[in-house]
Amino acid sequence: MTTISDEIIKNCRECFFQQGYGVKLIDQKGNILVCPLDSSHRYAIDGGLLKRA
Repeated sequence: MTTISDEIIKNCRECFFQQGYGVKLIDQKGNILVCPLDSSHRYAIDGGLLKRA
């Protein structure tokens, strides 16, 4: 069984799809992760998966 690290999970998917590169989600407000390039890109980790918040 493979363990998925935070390096893979905590990347802004919207930036990746729009611009072709991932941005590390380092800003955290409670359990919400916020993209440092665009604060409208918000995610939460639910059951080990990154979901739009």
